[in-house]
Amino acid sequence: MMKVFFNILRFLSYAGKITGIGIIIFLGSTDALNAGEPVGLPTNVCYGDFCGPDQQDLWDRFQAATGLKIDLIPNMYSGICYHKSLIISPHSPQFGGILIDKMKENVFFRGKFNFYITTNPYEGMDVETARGEFQKQFEVKLYDLYAYTEALDTITPFRYWFRQETNTNDLLLVGYFGFGHTILCALECN
Repeated sequence: MMKVFFNILRFLSYAGKITGIGIIIFLGSTDALNAGEPVGLPTNVCYGDFCGPDQQDLWDRFQAATGLKIDLIPNMYSGICYHKSLIISPHSPQFGGILIDKMKENVFFRGKFNFYITTNPYEGMDVETARGEFQKQFEVKLYDLYAYTEALDTITPFRYWFRQETNTNDLLLVGYFGFGHTILCALECN
């Protein structure tokens, strides 16, 4: 994909059309062009006022974990998430429900987050119920040390990394949602 883009730039330069707008398009396109390539793991998302003891524990667990346990797919996970956002208190636990599903040879993610409620609405939810509840799905790329999904072409783009610990079946999620929103989750296998 990058090769095609550079060929287009080369053609435009021959035509004398390269301007500031071309550079802006190039800079804005680099994420989209790399969408199919492994992005690697996020760096330290636990910093500043977002990083209390609970968030640091989740981040440490995420760093020590490995890729998804394929034998557990499909499965529904739910539990506590912490959000670094302008509108959500970073130390107030919220809830998330995540379905990791498989169709044919592909793995998909579906899910929802709930805010400012006192009980986990996804606790005990099974795979079939989650399939009906969570309509939109996104393909998950499986790598040795993590799984990854993204939606960069939406109004609220996101990037999520999934890992699992060797000694539990918990799903650990680190993600970026929209602009300036960071998520850390520890989700138990329902």
